[in-house]
Amino acid sequence: MGKRTKFSLMNRCILFGIISLIVCLLIFSEKSTASQFKAGTAKTDITPPMGFSMAGYYTERLASSVHDELYAKALVLDDGKNKLVLVICDNIRPYPEAYKKARKSIQNELGIPPENIIICATHTHTGPHMIEPYDKILSVKIADAVHIANQRLTPAAIKAGIGTEKHISFNRRFLMKDGTVRFNPGVLNPDIVKPMGPIDPDIGIFYISTLDGKPLATFVNFAMHLDTIGGTEFSAGYPYFIGKILKAVIDRDMMLYFGMGCCGNVNHINVKENIESQKENSWESRSLSRFGKAEQIGYVLAGSVIKEYPTLKLQENFELRVGNEIVPLEVPEYTKEEIDLAIIN
Repeated sequence: MGKRTKFSLMNRCILFGIISLIVCLLIFSEKSTASQFKAGTAKTDITPPMGFSMAGYYTERLASSVHDELYAKALVLDDGKNKLVLVICDNIRPYPEAYKKARKSIQNELGIPPENIIICATHTHTGPHMIEPYDKILSVKIADAVHIANQRLTPAAIKAGIGTEKHISFNRRFLMKDGTVRFNPGVLNPDIVKPMGPIDPDIGIFYISTLDGKPLATFVNFAMHLDTIGGTEFSAGYPYFIGKILKAVIDRDMMLYFGMGCCGNVNHINVKENIESQKENSWESRSLSRFGKAEQIGYVLAGSVIKEYPTLKLQENFELRVGNEIVPLEVPEYTKEEIDLAIIN
């Protein structure tokens, strides 16, 4: 059971990245005119009440307050022939039943086929568990966001590009001196030999504005876990801070959509730096509420995105399409000795 659970979590992380890449890469095809393109944005508050059970760890946590609200953010795109719906929720993982109900409602009321409706989660570790009645409320809130976004469809232009950020993400799997491979072995661990995997420094970006130049939305795709806060305050994590800066710099009404890339073993922990010494710097000294690291990451990524805005390429001829593929992967097999060693470590 343990093997399959770990594998399932890895698949979810990979799925988030695939979903994001589908949106970024399959959106463009030279078949129709950009003059027909319309976009609409909307969000609904999906923050549960205080005392609600929080997801993300192996111990019970009950929400004590809200640092920043959680949202279901909907983006509806229309090229005159096809409509594509993207909804990104500030939840730890996809919730199939809630998403299925939302798709059915959207199909029934707006006529958009389920295969054109992409719903995914950001993987925040400071969001709720999917328990009743939240699952039912979530499906309604998702559908509401899509309805509002559809009502707001307006002629728009879209630009796309790729940025880079190499300094804030780290692979958490390491080869140790005894020949084992461990994840999160601790900062300044003298037995670390080298990381056993890469990071992905690319930042996928697409930007949507009205034809007269008013910003509507920025979509950001980056591969790194959102587990940077902990505690019992609801929060969207570092994407909240990305949006905070982009809205302040670009337009306060612009919507920020964050899609997590393939980051099964990529997090924010730099094992080469002493955590205690880090607390003495300006960022960590502001981190008494545990939000300093998420703020730092969000601001760094926002800066990297802002740097790319002038380089984004206008897409002038395209057709909206949706593609999906289920990729079967073998569940890894472990010997009893490997399992016993994993339990010890």
